[in-house]
Amino acid sequence: MRREGVGTAVYRIRVQGRIAARWAEWLDGMAITPAAEPGETLLTGAIMDQAALLGLLQKLHNLGLRLLEVRTEEQEG
Repeated sequence: MRREGVGTAVYRIRVQGRIAARWAEWLDGMAITPAAEPGETLLTGAIMDQAALLGLLQKLHNLGLRLLEVRTEEQEG
């Protein structure tokens, strides 16, 4: 059952530091690309809910990466 206002969203997460593409599967399938600023990485992908987002952010924290920005776009459907 889907609650109003709850659902998958596409997130763009920018961190300070470089992440190799091989980490994509461990980071819940997020696409990993260098950000526009040197020394930063952009992760982009769909996240099912806030619990999954929290889990991903915890993984980034465990890697010692500094969180710079989190943006979201709601998916329709």
